[in-house]
Amino acid sequence: MVDPMELLTGAQRKALGMASEAFDGVMQAGRSGISQPEEAVRRLTTLVAAIGDLAASSTKPMEALLANQRNLANAMAAFATLQAEMAEVLGTVAASHAAVVDALERLASPALTVSELIRSEPAVKKAQRKASPKSRRS
Repeated sequence: MVDPMELLTGAQRKALGMASEAFDGVMQAGRSGISQPEEAVRRLTTLVAAIGDLAASSTKPMEALLANQRNLANAMAAFATLQAEMAEVLGTVAASHAAVVDALERLASPALTVSELIRSEPAVKKAQRKASPKSRRS
């Protein structure tokens, strides 16, 4: 993968070199006296284009960064929407599960009550008295 900072720096160096060459050309034409106005216009146009390329070399990576960040923001929003929908479904499943547990508790209640009565202390003592060796002899 190409490093974006390396691309930016390379593009800026190239554009800066072109702008420098164009500026030198304009300065040289001004020193030597302009004998051909078309040449001066061409050099000025080259300088303006080189400066435009320099500006573009700085803004294009920024535009790409912004576009990628916008895509990321959109992807996160879509993911959040999916998460919200999943939470809604999970809430429905949880409510259904709670209803099943309530029904199971109602069904098991009689058996649990009998079991609790059997395990209660008075019932256990009564059973122990009946099972003890003294009560068998009587």
